Amino acid sequence: MRTRIAILNDLIRFQTKLNRVQNELSEYTWDAEEPLVIMRKSDFIIVAQCFLNGVLSTDDLENWANAIESRDDIGFENGELSEFIFDLANPVINGEITKELVRKMIG
Repeated sequence: MRTRIAILNDLIRFQTKLNRVQNELSEYTWDAEEPLVIMRKSDFIIVAQCFLNGVLSTDDLENWANAIESRDDIGFENGELSEFIFDLANPVINGEITKELVRKMIG
């Protein structure tokens, strides 16, 4: 069995199929007293580039952001990155996910 930190790192970098990562993480609680991993802007840019290059769909990007958004065990390098994840996880209230939006985020 992989460690929680290894699974979380795969999640923030989208290195493993999302349903597999979510299944593995179901063995652990969402709660943590402090983050176990920190998502960095460089992690975000890698995933955003996959979307911009057509490797990931809009649904993939939204589902990925949803999987990250409410986890206490994932921290963020800065508040802006946290806002990007919130925006992508909630397109109904924040607006459609477009390539233009994602380009602005990685700007």
